[in-house]
Amino acid sequence: MLINSRVRFLFLFLSISICCCFAHVVYAQNWTALGPDSFPSLIRPFDFSLKNAQGIGRVTGVFFEPRKKCFFKKNTPKLFVGSPYGGLWESTDQGKRWQASATNNLPNPGIAALAFHPKKNSIRYLATGDPDCILNANEPAAGCEYCQGRGIVKSTDGGKTWSNPFGTWYSCDGKADTAFWSFPSKKVIRKLVILPKHPSTLLAVIHTYVASTKSFDGYVYRSEDAGENWHPVLCAKDGFLKDLEFQPGDENTVYVSGRTIFKSSDAGKTWQAMPNRGLPEDSLVMRCELAVSPANPQFVYALFVLKKSYTSDFYLSENSGISFKKKCAVPSSPEWRTTLCADPVNAQQLYFSAGNRVNKLFLTDGKWSYKNAGDGLHDDLHDLNFDPAGNKLYASTDGGLYTTTDGGTFWLQESRGLNIAECWNVAVSKEKPYRILVGMQDCGTQQFRPSEDSLSGWFMVRGGDGMECAIDPLNPKIMYANDGNNNLTARSEDGGITWSRNLAASRMERGNYLRPFQLDPANPHVLYTGYHNVFRSKNQGETWTMLAPIDLADKNASLIAIAVAPTDSQMIYIAYSNPTWNTKPTQRLYKSKDGGNSWIDITAGLKGVSYTQITSIAVQPDNANVVLVGFRGGWEYKLMKSLSGGEGISAWTNFSSGLPSDGDVNCILFDKDKQHSVYIGTHSGVYVSTDYLKAWQSFSRGLPRVMVCDLDILQASRELYIGTHGRGVWKSPLLNP
Repeated sequence: MLINSRVRFLFLFLSISICCCFAHVVYAQNWTALGPDSFPSLIRPFDFSLKNAQGIGRVTGVFFEPRKKCFFKKNTPKLFVGSPYGGLWESTDQGKRWQASATNNLPNPGIAALAFHPKKNSIRYLATGDPDCILNANEPAAGCEYCQGRGIVKSTDGGKTWSNPFGTWYSCDGKADTAFWSFPSKKVIRKLVILPKHPSTLLAVIHTYVASTKSFDGYVYRSEDAGENWHPVLCAKDGFLKDLEFQPGDENTVYVSGRTIFKSSDAGKTWQAMPNRGLPEDSLVMRCELAVSPANPQFVYALFVLKKSYTSDFYLSENSGISFKKKCAVPSSPEWRTTLCADPVNAQQLYFSAGNRVNKLFLTDGKWSYKNAGDGLHDDLHDLNFDPAGNKLYASTDGGLYTTTDGGTFWLQESRGLNIAECWNVAVSKEKPYRILVGMQDCGTQQFRPSEDSLSGWFMVRGGDGMECAIDPLNPKIMYANDGNNNLTARSEDGGITWSRNLAASRMERGNYLRPFQLDPANPHVLYTGYHNVFRSKNQGETWTMLAPIDLADKNASLIAIAVAPTDSQMIYIAYSNPTWNTKPTQRLYKSKDGGNSWIDITAGLKGVSYTQITSIAVQPDNANVVLVGFRGGWEYKLMKSLSGGEGISAWTNFSSGLPSDGDVNCILFDKDKQHSVYIGTHSGVYVSTDYLKAWQSFSRGLPRVMVCDLDILQASRELYIGTHGRGVWKSPLLNP
């Protein structure tokens, strides 16, 4: 009995000791979601520029749970939507209210496709990544490594839990590729389907960029053992495969499209190209989108997005793809947001994306015509599909989900509860009443200000693509907002209700999409922004002066980051985003010791910048020579540090210890505590380092696995605020109270 007591005491002592040793690691991390999770109110109700951008975040598509047969009670199947960066969401009331599904820990929070077992709803497969991820051959990791696919996961308990990415994937030469989905994969999954009568057989459509051939190759993969092994059954060099459709009622007849259309008559085992059946030449095509309809299973509709053209061509086959005929030209959309949907009841009526909106395509008196059917929708359409009964059409846009039951005359937004905002920047006021200002992709600049005028507290204050924003730390009514596409900078002096004219620093230079914008930490009336050169304003943006020009060999290089030392405004660090593509990089990171009158190239030793992109710079609050530089692009070096301002032999050292392979750094922020804590936002959450820049540890307990793009600290309450790209704004107590 005494021995057992001693054992229990020893166990308790060790438990307490271990907890105390790690208390600094797990302290707090009580993450709270702040939204927005419903459409924001308009700060100016009759401002069309605000209404046009009003939204909540992007939806990639809608997925319908198969209806279970039940003779004794009404059964309402769940409705699902996927987001490109914010996971899977489900609704039990047909879209009136959404809640997050159990996908918080996926290797990539993007949802490209969801497929249900036709006989066992509890079995389902999910393809990760953004189905409209843009691969760019001129960027490291083919660009946008955070939206590339990370494989297929499986649930056998109705989506309560998901496996890790599974299955063995084989290359076209028959060899198993163990690194097929390793980060960054440089692959995009566009479609995932299950054969209705043979549910152990799955088909997946994938495309990738191949540097050796400089082509966007497309593949159809087939698994006959429920996803355990995947073999390529179609390898199309530069095929850019995007879509796959079954002939209604016949799982043996399958169509897939990219630059052209392929057909299979044996359930995807073998494929035949159809370029000589009336279709345009592959070299003229960016993308082909397909549609079929149960109203006439022999019809195959095809919408071709053409290169260097403002119109797309609509083709129709009336004989299951044996031949096609061009029916008309229609307004075009960019190839990364093109969709086509056939009415399941009326074979002579379709819906497609034209420009940024929904259009209806219909046959009247033997002639195909089109008209706008998308008034009231958010700009930028990505997907269209009907519910299984054919009564309701769903539109997935950059601003959320919409539905219509009258062919597009009236649309209803159905995004309540979707916490999927894609934030680029977040700023928190330092004085009461506390306000949050957020720059959001496609949904303008939004502000959180508790008010009776908004049910959620969120307001649209600026339209366009919200990017860098700031709040004056001495006067919370003074705010700044920037737009990514239109080179706009504006200032508000009444808390975001009204805004100034465009205060852009330059009309001659073009900046990065995420153009840097910085308030001087010592004097918030002094602003900095960067295009190819650095500009400074000493009067809150009314006038700007270009600092000393930098003679770069690359005249198209644009600035991505600016950092002014808090203890010395004469010390300015700047970075260019473009990679150097060599082992001895130069002209990417500069420092000025004299307030921008001259610049010193301090790139030497930054190993990460050779093949990746700089994203961010941060200077320690009490030492202008302690500087951190963050990188993205999927290479070994995620972050480097210097204790000498980047000067001298071995000035830079790798500071990536503790970060995962997909922990590319997007933002860096020093705290002002005694431990010199520093926080970083990565592609996979928040990490923290203390005690004078030791290794990184996760600070994401309770936070979904999501891309974090910006950080801000409210010292008065000792809280960390983050802007995520896919799950809105969150806050947590800081590591050290």
